[in-house]
Amino acid sequence: MSVDLAPLEGLKKALVNRIMRKAMRESAKPLLQAAQGNARSHKRTGHMARSIKLKLKTYKTGVVAIVGPRSDYKIALGTITRGPPQGTDPNVCTLGNLPLP
Repeated sequence: MSVDLAPLEGLKKALVNRIMRKAMRESAKPLLQAAQGNARSHKRTGHMARSIKLKLKTYKTGVVAIVGPRSDYKIALGTITRGPPQGTDPNVCTLGNLPLP
């Protein structure tokens, strides 16, 4: 995608970068929401969806938006649940026991 930056030529570089970062953040929000929505559809613990964030990098050539899992995301240990305990489904026969009618 290319943008005509001719109206910004007379401004200071810092002001141009601030304008570009604000515009890039707003334009990348739908991509961030889509990535988080896709991660929520594969929910097991929810940590992947919570770790996906937006990062902006400013280079001499322009501003880049990066959407993905954070490398510094920390998981609180001891809070993961992995479904119902074994043997709670009355329709499953376990160890030769038949379910009651």
